[in-house]
Amino acid sequence: MKHCIICREHKNDFSDEHVIPKSLGGHYLINTVCKGCNSKLGSTVDSNLINHKFSEFQRSILQLKGQSKKIPNPFTGTHSISEIPDQKIQIKIDEKMKLSPCFIPNVTLNKRDGIIESVNIVVDAKDEDELDNIIKKLAKRIGIPYERLSKGEKKVHSIPHPEIQTTLSIDLHDFKLGLLKIAYEFAVDTIPKYYNDPMAIDISHILSTSSHDRSTEYVKIGSGFHNEIMYPFQHILDLESKKHYLVLIQAKSQLLCFIKLHKLFTIGVILSNQRYLIDNIIVGVNDIENKNFRKFDTIELINRTHGQPEIVFQYWFPDQESANKFATLEKDPKFDFYRTIDGVPLFNKDGSYTGKTVEQECNNLLDSFSVPDKTNLGDICGNFKMDKEKYIKIIPSNELLCVSQVQIKRKQISKL
Repeated sequence: MKHCIICREHKNDFSDEHVIPKSLGGHYLINTVCKGCNSKLGSTVDSNLINHKFSEFQRSILQLKGQSKKIPNPFTGTHSISEIPDQKIQIKIDEKMKLSPCFIPNVTLNKRDGIIESVNIVVDAKDEDELDNIIKKLAKRIGIPYERLSKGEKKVHSIPHPEIQTTLSIDLHDFKLGLLKIAYEFAVDTIPKYYNDPMAIDISHILSTSSHDRSTEYVKIGSGFHNEIMYPFQHILDLESKKHYLVLIQAKSQLLCFIKLHKLFTIGVILSNQRYLIDNIIVGVNDIENKNFRKFDTIELINRTHGQPEIVFQYWFPDQESANKFATLEKDPKFDFYRTIDGVPLFNKDGSYTGKTVEQECNNLLDSFSVPDKTNLGDICGNFKMDKEKYIKIIPSNELLCVSQVQIKRKQISKL
């Protein structure tokens, strides 16, 4: 038996839980939610997110089916057209996402002194084959012979470019509980210690009781529709791709989760007032097209989006003559730095190996780290001042050069 992360009770019946709803193209599964809570989350938490009007539009575009195995039509219900305000229509969508207005059958009885003088029946051209059945049912209902009604005049009208009038209801609040669920489950699955956080305990209670009104106590960075809150990540994340992004980041003493659901919602969630992340960022990427989900820590993120480190040295020369001599050596076509598998070794003045490479020494000098004034956006670049007299060896001359500062640069080559 193990604890369910929603009800926090010992259970032995667990089922796969989609952190991001499957109907939205989610492929991130966890197995720490009991069957009862899983079912309840689907009907009381995920449903407001899945059936949000914006979600229906996006699911139609991406052809994402729901539990009913059908692609939603965001234009369900009845609408009207400006040319005939009293005539109701429906809007249908075909497989190629083409909108098609369709008249709803309408019967008007024209009376004088309580006596029916004429009957007007309107059907869509697509439903013309059903006109005879409509007339039969009407004749029976109003007590007029079918033959009398069926002999009426038929007219065909067309409106080349109808102006459709419709009213859409947009939820601005209840969908946020579904986003809180995504952030909470991602955090618990990624940082096991977070499960016992006081705020995590409260959030699980909010989800378990479906307390929509309390969701905004935590879902409070942005309204859900402001993409601007993801701008700090736009140089490493391909925000226009068909992907959902989850970003866990430690902002001073707060653990935050930023959620970007592809062309749907963008929100920031405050998860804790305690520090959990050693690395300052963990990114979850849900690829809708390739149907997979992956997590990346800081190092993996940099390795995927940036090229190999480029090292630039700043030297110290005792006199101008030494500087001129180096300038001549540097022009040699075979000029390079002596390297090993681990990197560029650092030497003492007497030529003995210090036991460290330049890369290892820079990791120990983070206190002296500084960012150059001119750095291309997206590139990673830092200067490290040597705290002691250190040397590198150049080839082919095998001479030692005193290094005063090291610049390590990694150019951005792609987005995640």
